[in-house]
Amino acid sequence: NVSEKILSLLDTSLRRRMGLKFDAIQSSSGYEWYVLLVPPGVSKGSATLHCSSILGFNKTNMMVSGDGENDVPLFEITRDGVHGALVANAAEGLLRWKNSEKLEKVILTTKKHAGGIIEGLKHHFSKFGYTHKSLLNHTLNQTSANGADINGTAYHKTSIDNKLKADLAEEKAE
Repeated sequence: NVSEKILSLLDTSLRRRMGLKFDAIQSSSGYEWYVLLVPPGVSKGSATLHCSSILGFNKTNMMVSGDGENDVPLFEITRDGVHGALVANAAEGLLRWKNSEKLEKVILTTKKHAGGIIEGLKHHFSKFGYTHKSLLNHTLNQTSANGADINGTAYHKTSIDNKLKADLAEEKAE
């Protein structure tokens, strides 16, 4: 197996000969395969928990999403109360990992890419009365950030607020 040979070479060359300490995370995306070398104990999951702690986020009000084997550490934090949405186009390795675990807060979406993320948000947070517009409105009212629409058109927060107010008024009228 080519990936095992490469990981063995990394282990021999970097760990043993050079004395470097790292975790190697292998992942694939379609026909591509790659290895991520990160400091020991550092992962998408640990970084997410660290940042959420600094920002004061409640883990039960968070959701993670991913599609590759390198997202396993991210989904591992769902054991601590974080919700998860594995998108429909997830890599086989990630699907195998999910099927081998008992992850009550992780769903496999029926939609791919961003559609799967939105499906996950609806699944996990609609029971609290949130809609995609109300979540976005709440987020923007808490920040002073600029934004962009799905086409990449940039907006200043004020113009976003005005657009959201119009969207919310339209939503209420429906």
